Parts: sequence; structure tokens; C-alpha cells
Amino acid sequence: MPSIAPSTFTRFTLSQQEEQVGGTLNYLQKCSIHNLLASAAEEKLSLELDPQNPQRYIQQEASLAGQIKILQFLLATSESYEQLAQPSQEN
Repeated sequence: MPSIAPSTFTRFTLSQQEEQVGGTLNYLQKCSIHNLLASAAEEKLSLELDPQNPQRYIQQEASLAGQIKILQFLLATSESYEQLAQPSQEN
């Protein structure tokens, strides 16, 4: 059973199995994350530089790049956990 671990941020002590189950996304969660990823990527592609306010462009681009990376990380983490859960194909 997860327990709260002392930390500056909320952190839980999880067993390896709890970590794997918690990190594995279901089909609808993956679909939702893919939609968020597509939206962030489309928004990033549509950004236009305003010569009067280049700092705003830089901030928006960095924010969207961060969103894209975390969404990709969540999908990749789930895929890794799914592969760990599959039985070995050794002959």
C-alpha cells in the first residue's frame, strides 16, 4: 500500500508492482494524451514571431515544448511498463 514519503513535494513510497500498475496507461488515457500531444504540437507549429514581443514567442515555444516532452514521457513510460508486464518470448 502506498505511503507518503517525506519530501518537499508530495511523494509516495510504492512497491515495484504498484509503480508498474500506476505508470501503465489504459487505452482511453493514451488516446487523451495523444490528443493533447497533437494539440500542443499543432499550436507550436502555428506560433508566429511578433518582432515587437520576441520574449512572448520564446516563452510560448518553451511552454509548448515542455508540454510535448512530458506527454511523450508519459506515453514512453507506459510503453516500458507494458513491455515489462509481457511474458518473456525466450525459446
